[in-house]
Amino acid sequence: KHFPGHGDTDADSHLSLPVINHSLGRLSDLELYPFRILINNGVQSVMAAHLFIPALDSTKNQATSLSRKVVTDLLKKNYKFNGLVFSDALNMNGVSKYYPAGEVAVNAFIAGNDILLFAEDVPKGIELMKSALSSGRINEVEFAQRLKKLLAAKYDLGLDKFDTIPLTNIYQDLHTPEAWLLNDELYAAAMTVAANKDEMLPIVELDKSFASVAIGDGKSTLFQSSIDKYAEIDLFAINKNSDAAKFNALLDQLATYHTVFVSLHDMSQYSSKKYGITPQTVDFINKLTTKTRVVLTVFGNPYSLKYFDKVDWVLEAYQENEHTQELAAEVLFGARGANGSLPVTATEKYAYGVGFETPSLGRLRYTIPEAVGMSHIVLERIDSIANAAIADKATPGCQILVAKNGQVIYEKSFGYHTYDSITPVQNTDIYDLASITKVAATTLTVMQLYDQRKVQVNRKLSDYLPMLDTTELKNVVVRDILAHKAGLKSWIPFYMSTVPDSVYKVCYRTDSDSIYCLPVSEDLYMNIDYRDTIFNTIFNTPINPKPQYVYSDLGFMMLKEAIENITKQTFDKYTYNNFYHHLGMGHTGFNPLDRFELKNIVPTEDDKVFRKTLVHGYVHDPAAAMLGGISGHAGLFSNANDLAILMQMLLNKGIYAGKEYIEPRTVQLFTKKNDDESRRGLGFDKPETDITKPGPTALGASPRSFGHSGFTGTCFWADPDEELIYIFLSNRINPTADNRKLISNNIRTEIHQVIYDAILKPEQNEPVAKEQNPRR
Repeated sequence: KHFPGHGDTDADSHLSLPVINHSLGRLSDLELYPFRILINNGVQSVMAAHLFIPALDSTKNQATSLSRKVVTDLLKKNYKFNGLVFSDALNMNGVSKYYPAGEVAVNAFIAGNDILLFAEDVPKGIELMKSALSSGRINEVEFAQRLKKLLAAKYDLGLDKFDTIPLTNIYQDLHTPEAWLLNDELYAAAMTVAANKDEMLPIVELDKSFASVAIGDGKSTLFQSSIDKYAEIDLFAINKNSDAAKFNALLDQLATYHTVFVSLHDMSQYSSKKYGITPQTVDFINKLTTKTRVVLTVFGNPYSLKYFDKVDWVLEAYQENEHTQELAAEVLFGARGANGSLPVTATEKYAYGVGFETPSLGRLRYTIPEAVGMSHIVLERIDSIANAAIADKATPGCQILVAKNGQVIYEKSFGYHTYDSITPVQNTDIYDLASITKVAATTLTVMQLYDQRKVQVNRKLSDYLPMLDTTELKNVVVRDILAHKAGLKSWIPFYMSTVPDSVYKVCYRTDSDSIYCLPVSEDLYMNIDYRDTIFNTIFNTPINPKPQYVYSDLGFMMLKEAIENITKQTFDKYTYNNFYHHLGMGHTGFNPLDRFELKNIVPTEDDKVFRKTLVHGYVHDPAAAMLGGISGHAGLFSNANDLAILMQMLLNKGIYAGKEYIEPRTVQLFTKKNDDESRRGLGFDKPETDITKPGPTALGASPRSFGHSGFTGTCFWADPDEELIYIFLSNRINPTADNRKLISNNIRTEIHQVIYDAILKPEQNEPVAKEQNPRR
C-alpha cells in the first residue's frame, strides 16, 4: 500500500482528497517503481490509495481507489497483478464526502477492488451492490471470477480447514532475535545525515564541552542516555509547548557549550499539525545556531526539515523508537557509519537524494547477543546469579556488562545502593573501583610514558623518584613493582596511628583551610603535611631481601608520585586529560564529588573505626583517602560502560576511534605473563594456569586474558582470543568489609563462566527467543 504511491503529499486522505500533480514519467520512475518490483516478485495483495492524480485519471474528485483506469487497467492489466486488491478505508473523507452512503462501495468494486474496507453503511452497500448486479452495472461474470479468486485465496491460506493458532508463547515466537536484528539493520540503513558542514560528523574529538537538549514532553530520552555513553554531556529537556521565556532561559545556559545536540521528540506525521513542531521550538533552534554549534536530530517526518535550513548539522532518523534513538547516537559519534539519503524534498537544501555518507570510527556499539554469536538465553543465567547474590546479602547491588567484537551485548544493573532498598542501581551510577585503579590509571599512564621513552620498566624507580636514593628502596625496579615482586609489604594501616583509642589526633580538622585541605570524608580534613609521614613510613619499611610475589599497594603509591614528578601534572589531571576525556569516559575520575551528585555515587563501607561514618563519595581505601582521594593503588571511580571503553581500547592494541593512546607492542608487553613464578603481567592480573590453584577468572578464559579486581567487589577482564570484555562492579563491603560472600561464593568468576558458555559454536542452533530486546 498505497497504490499508486502516497508518499509525496502533505494532505491526509482521512480528511480530504490529496492531489498529486506529477507527470506520468515521474510517477512511473518513482511512485510506481516499488509496486512493479513487488508484483514481479509475487506480492499477493495491494491496497489502492485515495488520491487524485490527474496524470492517471483526470475525472473530477475521482480518487485513484475508485478509478477503473488505475485499479483495473493499470494495476491488474498493465502490471499483470493477479492477487487481491484491497480498497483503503471507504469511510475516509478522501472518498466518502463525494458520494451518498453505500454508493462508494459499489464504485470501489467496479474500479476493481476485490475487498472493500470500512464501508460507511454496510447494509446500504449490500443493497446497492445487488441492485447494480441486477441492472448489469456490475458484470455477473466478472463478479463470479473475483468471488472465485477470493475463495481461492482463502483456500490457499488453509482457511477451509481453519484452526485457531495456539497463543502460548506467541509474543516470544514473533519477537525473535532475528526480527530484532533485521529491524535494527533496516533502521540503520535509513539513517540520513542531511547536513554536515565541514564534515564535522561523526564527532571525533571528545575533549569539548557538550550539551544535549531533548525537545518533546519535557523528560529525558533514550537518545540522551545513549549519547551520554560516548562523551561527557550535560543533559537538558524541555517541553515543546513551553513558553518563550523558558526557551530563552535555556538558550542562555547553552550558549557557552562548544556543541549542543538538539533532538526533536513526540513529533507528528501530519503537515496540518506542523509535524508536532511548535513555533517556540523553531525560534529556539534558529537562535541557538547563532550562539554555538547545533547538531539536530529529527525523530520524525523528513518534511519537517523545511523549518531548519539554518542548521549546519542534521541527522534525520524518520521515526522515534528504541532502535532509532540508539542508532542516532551511534551515528553521531561514529560507532557506525551512515549512508542514507532523503526520500523526499523538503527544501532546496534538504532535497530528494541528499545524504552525506559518514564513516564508522569503531567506537562501541550496542546490540543483542545473537548479533555476535552469543545466546541471550544463556546470558540470562547472569540475572539469576546476580539476584541470588543480592538475596544472600553478598552485595546490595551491582552493575554487569559484557561486550564482544566491539559491541556491548549485555548491560544491566541489579539491586540497590544499600540494603535499605531505597535507591536502585542505574547503569550510569559510579562505583569505587578500588585496586582496578592500579591498571585503569597507574599502569595505563606508565604504558604511555614507556611509549614516550620517559619511563623504562627495567630501570630503578629512584631514577624517577630521586627521594628514594637514600632509602632501602633505592634499587627497586619498576618492572618488579608492576609485577608485585619488589619485596614490598602488602600494605600499611597508616590511619591506625592517627586515631589511637578511636580519638582523632591533631592531624585532622572538621573544617578545611590551606593546611587541612585533604578531604578524608565529609567534614573531615587531614593536614597536608601528613603525606610526608605516609611516604617516609613507606621509604623506611624494610624490603624482603629475597623478593617473591607479594601483592602490594605500596609500589603503586610510589609510582603515582613518580608519574607526577615526570609529567609535572597532578595524577588525576593527567589521567583525565590524556585518557578519560578523550576516550569519552565521562563517568570516570578521582574524587567524584567534584563532578557528580552524591545520588549517582554508590556508597561503600559504614566505617566504624577510621571515619566513623558511611563512606559515600569518598574513596574507601584509608591510605588513598589520607592522600586526598588520589593515589596509584586506589581512588578511581567509574561505571561499567566507561571501563568497557577502556578495555576495548586495550583489545584494539591501544587504539580507539582512530586515535592511538598506547603502542601495540606496549600493550602486548604489559598484558602478557611476566614470568613463570606468578600469573601476573605488568600491572595487569592474568588467569591462573595452574589448575591446582584458585584463579580470578572463569576456566573458559584464555591465557591471553588480562584484567584486575578490586577490594570493594569489582573486576574487569578482557580476552583477546574471543574479543570479549567482562565488567562487574559492586559494593560488597557495604555495610562492612567483613562480608566475604561475594568472594567465597565465587560470584564474579561464576558469572564470567556463564559468558563463555553463552558463546555459540558454529554447529549450534540459535535458541528460541524469550523477550523482545534480549539486551535489556
